[in-house]
Amino acid sequence: MEVFEQGEKTKTNLLDTEFSIPEKNITVFGFEDSKGNVYFLSFRVSGWTPVAGAQMATTYTIPAEGPVRAIGVIKPPKLLKQVDPVYPEIARQSKVSGIVILEAETDISGHVIRTNILRSIPLLDQAAEDAVKQWVYEPMFINGKPRGIIFTVTVRFNPSGLEARILPVKEGEPLRLAGGVAPPKLLKQVDPVYPNVARAALVEGVVILEVTTDIYGRVQGYKILRSIPLLDKAAIDAVRQWVYEPVIINDKPIPVTFTVSVRFNLVSAEESEKMAAEGEKLGPVKAEGKIEPPKLLKSVEPVYPEEARKKGIAGVVVLEVETDVNGRVKRAAVLQSIPELDKAALDAVNKWVYQQKIIDGKMRGMIFTATVRFQQK
Repeated sequence: MEVFEQGEKTKTNLLDTEFSIPEKNITVFGFEDSKGNVYFLSFRVSGWTPVAGAQMATTYTIPAEGPVRAIGVIKPPKLLKQVDPVYPEIARQSKVSGIVILEAETDISGHVIRTNILRSIPLLDQAAEDAVKQWVYEPMFINGKPRGIIFTVTVRFNPSGLEARILPVKEGEPLRLAGGVAPPKLLKQVDPVYPNVARAALVEGVVILEVTTDIYGRVQGYKILRSIPLLDKAAIDAVRQWVYEPVIINDKPIPVTFTVSVRFNLVSAEESEKMAAEGEKLGPVKAEGKIEPPKLLKSVEPVYPEEARKKGIAGVVVLEVETDVNGRVKRAAVLQSIPELDKAALDAVNKWVYQQKIIDGKMRGMIFTATVRFQQK
């Protein structure tokens, strides 16, 4: 089945795949046009008539003429000449990285004559195509005749180097989407139900899961990577109902594994903005008496000054810290000093992030004491 979008001058191939429809089931394809509009096609078997001498095709039928797809027993050809892509300077400056996936077609001599972007990174697509079109593969012979081959390649862009390779897809084995490869498009999302016990305990945050989808884009497996015990089950119950766009490689849908995050907020974005604005007007609150310091969410280890290390200087630097309503340190001052270590302590603490503090329904900045310990190893 092929689906094309007709432009003013050219046609764009939006969907090109082969599939079989199981009896009593429905096959659904989701795709989007060049403007990002999403469409779905569904198919079901309403009836069929067997033909004498015919049998269901379970493997790719090799065409008599033209290029052959690298499917099943037909493997992609061996790469003989590879030209590295030129990392676009604008992409490097913008810190854009990731993997561009292309479909390549060779002629009977093994030269790439056509490419088609399957997974795009706009700032990197042209560089990937320009490189792949210069690649040369070992000629493929089928039944004694040279044939062109159609197969999938990936080009990885990262600031420290480039990698291009044939995409390995083993039958039934999920493809791990990592190293900058975006997860498939989410088609159906079910919001998690905030557990009452977690809400009462003022527990919030982000649960991170590694999920595996089947060939239909349905979540089939999961593993918790970052846990919040009171929220884990709610995150899992929601994500197991999510549905993603199927990933198609070499004209076949494949299972994939990738990471998702489920955020739990005690208040909505609008309420949060209102509480933050009111808290900013009121100013910070000092952590004393029944008001406890906020919980530290992110800490950065101080860099031990080499001169202080050589002199054997160690100890604890005590600081007064003020956070803004979002829990970020906006001011730090030394209360108990070790002159050789003070700057290192301040540099580290200024990067720390604390949990937002809600007092009387308003987000408030906080003033409290923090300590940074330096010790010789």
